Amino acid sequence: MNPSRSQRTSRLVCIARAAGGRYFPAGSADELAKTLMTAVETGEVRQLKKKGFGHLKIKGADLMGHQVTNSETGQKAASFSNVQDTDKLTTGIYGVTVGKALWSGVETKAAETTVLEPGILTVNHAALQGNRILEPETGQEMGQVSNTKSSMALMPGDYEVTFGQAVWPIKLEAGQKLVLNPGVVALKGAKINGHAIKDTQGREVGMVSATGNSMALPPGKYTLEVEGGQEEFELKEGQRIEFRL
Repeated sequence: MNPSRSQRTSRLVCIARAAGGRYFPAGSADELAKTLMTAVETGEVRQLKKKGFGHLKIKGADLMGHQVTNSETGQKAASFSNVQDTDKLTTGIYGVTVGKALWSGVETKAAETTVLEPGILTVNHAALQGNRILEPETGQEMGQVSNTKSSMALMPGDYEVTFGQAVWPIKLEAGQKLVLNPGVVALKGAKINGHAIKDTQGREVGMVSATGNSMALPPGKYTLEVEGGQEEFELKEGQRIEFRL
């Protein structure tokens, strides 16, 4: 039994689709000419990506450097620092380290310069043991500043900066230079076993002692445990409060 015309048409449509094309019916020479024009008009046009070299520039590159990895091969492609913030790369997709984070999906295009603008965070009175910079949702450490290196480059986004067990939430924009100026509490005559500092919920956030009689904290209300009771105080940004025993 021979297949009907509709069955033959259906088969041709399926064959065209399987080959990644389209089926255009034509019953006469005139219809064929019109169909060919329609096929040309509806054909897909794709722009080929130019191959070659482009440049990658990191504004405000960090002293500790940024490693660049080719996303397709996984191989190291370049290294940036504050003394070399621009390099020539083959066109492609790359990942760039910023602190402990990875800036992924960075594309370089032929004869063009791709510019990344991390934010720069500076913490005044940064702790000797360091202030951790955390991703708020996961708690993952993205970097750290200290009194020997109080600034660092970070990807734009939301972070929490630790001061002991206290945190200072921040939002860092691309290209922004954000300076945190915490308050400082000091205790003259502090005992060797230390004096706890607590927040308004009664959680211990830090301590001062004979070996470290001052501490930087985010603005807020606190209590200092001393002999015979507690001293309540409120720290403002950049303020220093000194107690004496």
